[in-house]
Amino acid sequence: RRHRDDEAMAHLNRAIEINPNYAQAYLWRADVYDELHDFTAMLEDRERAYELDPMSLRISRALAYDYRSFWRPEDADRIIDRMFDLRPGHADAYLARAGNLAAHGHYAETIPVLEEDLQLHPAHQQVKGFLASMLMSMGDNDAARALGVNWVETQVAIFDQDWDKVR
Repeated sequence: RRHRDDEAMAHLNRAIEINPNYAQAYLWRADVYDELHDFTAMLEDRERAYELDPMSLRISRALAYDYRSFWRPEDADRIIDRMFDLRPGHADAYLARAGNLAAHGHYAETIPVLEEDLQLHPAHQQVKGFLASMLMSMGDNDAARALGVNWVETQVAIFDQDWDKVR
């Protein structure tokens, strides 16, 4: 079995027992709870990790993602605003902001956030891919192609049902 959730949970519970202030252990245990589909426990552990280490952008981004997934965009925005306060211009803050906007259907607002992120981080492939998908969802396939993301041409062909280009 690829995921040994019970074993991981036992080790993480022990780590938390030894050091209940170890934020990273809560973050990792939240990942296990996610695998086990115990989303309430997952969110509780992410919130605990954030409470222990609100300076961590990794923990902040994970919690913002969970809040948006639980349809709590205002809570996600609160975390994301703090990320920008801590590290203005950081790629994770932009990705969190764009993810929250896109998850709630604000595609037109998502694009400028990703474009600004890409200006600051021109080699960031995740940003390019996210921007390409948003541009395509808004019908701007030419702008998506211009980003040079290798899968865009195939996706455009699939959307256009141009099966000769897909092969």
